[in-house]
Amino acid sequence: MNQLKPKLSSISKFSFIQFNNINRIKYFTTKTNIDNTNNTNDTNNTNNTNNNENNNNDIFNLTEKIVSKFIVNNNIRKINDENNIKLTKKYHLNSNKYNNNKNKEIKFQKDLNENNDDNEENYENNENYYNELKDDNNNNNNNNNNNNKKKKELKDNYEIYEDPNQRIAYKTLTVVKVKDDTHIDYALQQLRIQLKGKTGWNKDKNIIVGNIQWSRINDFIKNSTYYDINEGFNIKVKENHYGDEDSNNNNNNNNNHHHHHHHHQQSQPFIGFCKQIFPNSILIEEQSNNKWSEIGYDFISNTFKHCKWRTWRIQIVTPTSEAKVSNYRYQLTRAILTKARRFNSTLFTCYNFETIRNSTLPIEEDEALIQILCSDKKSSGYISVVTPPIYKYLEKIIGVYPSHIGRELNTDLIPNYIHELFTNCEPLQYGKNHINHIKQQRLDHSKVSLKLEDIKSMKTEELVETFLPSRSFLKLFELFQKFPSNVTPFPSMKPNETVIDLGSSPGGWTLFSLLQGCHVTSIDKSPLNPNSLDCNDSKNLKFLEMNAFDFNPDSTFDWLIIDMKVPPMKSLILLNKWLHLKLCRNFIVNLKFQITDVIISDHEKFIQNNITPKTSYINSICLNKNGYKEITLFGVNN
Repeated sequence: MNQLKPKLSSISKFSFIQFNNINRIKYFTTKTNIDNTNNTNDTNNTNNTNNNENNNNDIFNLTEKIVSKFIVNNNIRKINDENNIKLTKKYHLNSNKYNNNKNKEIKFQKDLNENNDDNEENYENNENYYNELKDDNNNNNNNNNNNNKKKKELKDNYEIYEDPNQRIAYKTLTVVKVKDDTHIDYALQQLRIQLKGKTGWNKDKNIIVGNIQWSRINDFIKNSTYYDINEGFNIKVKENHYGDEDSNNNNNNNNNHHHHHHHHQQSQPFIGFCKQIFPNSILIEEQSNNKWSEIGYDFISNTFKHCKWRTWRIQIVTPTSEAKVSNYRYQLTRAILTKARRFNSTLFTCYNFETIRNSTLPIEEDEALIQILCSDKKSSGYISVVTPPIYKYLEKIIGVYPSHIGRELNTDLIPNYIHELFTNCEPLQYGKNHINHIKQQRLDHSKVSLKLEDIKSMKTEELVETFLPSRSFLKLFELFQKFPSNVTPFPSMKPNETVIDLGSSPGGWTLFSLLQGCHVTSIDKSPLNPNSLDCNDSKNLKFLEMNAFDFNPDSTFDWLIIDMKVPPMKSLILLNKWLHLKLCRNFIVNLKFQITDVIISDHEKFIQNNITPKTSYINSICLNKNGYKEITLFGVNN
């Protein structure tokens, strides 16, 4: 790692020194004597006499020191983690008391040199400590000149979305990564239908490369978004707005508007077989990490000149992005942030530091996403700068969680959820009778351990076989995790809502709906799994053993869910019927493509021409990670 030469300024700095043959970080401020680390008392006296600085600056200085520590590579971070436990246990900075801030800052610097072996606990405490500092800083900012801040936000939003000079730094090169290599032909067909025009989509090994013109994004911002003053002056997407070239044509034929729905295209494209999209990209073919950071920083800062985003993050994507990113992530992220700190303090200070330790945080309003797509070789890859206007246009493909939380789902979220289901003693838990039924029928005889560590040690297939009716249960769990109602227009299932499950056997989606407190009508020619569902639950569950296509409802439902092993077009035609007759408010439909289904463009056109115009929100995602060609279509009826 390159050595950094210390420079003293009004903000805190850090340098690397050699200590016992190991790189260690040492932080210091303008008032700190670098050479005399033992003269703590002298430093105390010096700092206590200088109480004229702004309180928020003190918080920022200390916060920056903590954050800087976390952006080095893992080895250095683990070593430094040993040194902070006493600080995080004993000292909590109160931003409203200036003298306490100064004293604790000095003690913090002193305690960095003391040893402690409890790495894991220390790391967690440092996170809590940093969050307290962040919250205090945010609270102070919010309490000062609130009205002026709101006016500034409105101005900032206007500048971000309306500045025509954004096109100066924009690159049309767009790269698409698919979830599975076997999906690439399907994704290519979807891209050519939903993002048509002068794009030139083509396969390049295991990715798809094309071009998205700036005019497409610009037209979307002008015609498809508005300012919502009631929600913090944020940019919102107009509902029921269908746009791009076809929408412009239909504006000239208002009298025939309803006859041209089949020409419309959803303004925000959704590509179910795409794992991630990298718009506004440049190709980098360099060997050294330093060259990568130089080119990346220049591209980011040049874009920032013409699009002043409020905050930003760096997301590293590797060929096997489900795995943890190696030290390379920390080195590259740190190198770019170091250049930003030296040459563009405004860009540096608005970085979303919380994403360094928690990359699964959802994207904030007016946040820029910097994506670095590494190839199999470190010498080449792409850097994509997704500014807020670009994100608004492509957010259905990018998603609110750019890291896709795939690893966290399998290692933490699913095991924790199952553990909570089967150990919760709350008698009013939704679907409690079905959980007790599973315990009696499946768990009591096999003596399965319900300890969290034992559940986490199970593979996904073992979890399904032990606790659930089918793997399809996890599809709905994953869907609602990735598209939570608090950050997307897609609602969650709520207690006492009604659900119709067509093609329900063996009962994975039926059980999931019951556990949300819903009343479920379950229909299939085959029976439900009697070991996984309490079929005597007449209050919440009604099962009809019949062909789902023959069912004629006598009332409307809050949710239509379909997961049948039939040709995808049959499921789409059935969905279209239910939407047309207004029989459901929300829908989730799983489309299962067979090996012989080489061409899916007919399905995509049917969705665009028939399904999309009947929805206020629609999206799709590939939830199955086993290589099967399935996408889940979900949305909200008009």
